[in-house]
Amino acid sequence: MKPAVKSTGQTHFEYVYVYVDNILVCSEKPALIMETLGKAYRLKEGSVGPPSQYLGAQIKPHRFKDMPENQYWSMRSAKYVKEAVKNLELDLKKIGKNFPSSHITTPLAFGYCPEMDVSPLLDEEHTTFYQQLIGILHREVELGRIELHCSVALLAQYLAAPREGHLN
Repeated sequence: MKPAVKSTGQTHFEYVYVYVDNILVCSEKPALIMETLGKAYRLKEGSVGPPSQYLGAQIKPHRFKDMPENQYWSMRSAKYVKEAVKNLELDLKKIGKNFPSSHITTPLAFGYCPEMDVSPLLDEEHTTFYQQLIGILHREVELGRIELHCSVALLAQYLAAPREGHLN
């Protein structure tokens, strides 16, 4: 994060997001920043340009009708969700379970209180599976599904010792 001044004289902050080998630049002149980074680091051929994806989220420019002079960016997680569900179905099949056929709107069943659950603790294999599920849900929250945050945070408290009821 760095303070900067737009060509209009307006002050703002420029951001460079880096995660392992993924870079996202938010700036009035992102090409200049990427050019500077390209002098110090080897960038993947054809990877510099307007973003279309970052860490599993699709990114696209957007303009509002009442402010057409301003360009904004939106993020969608549809592709990530589709892949996560596909992988989850494969994982469930391995342990002899199926993805629920009914439409599920929240990670927690209505009225379920995980802190009151006294079902047996999960074995090591199922604990790892539970941790992966919480990781997927946590990523969804990061990608904008904030309505899941409370449920995911509640279930994440049990990462070290989840119970059978937490998976239902």
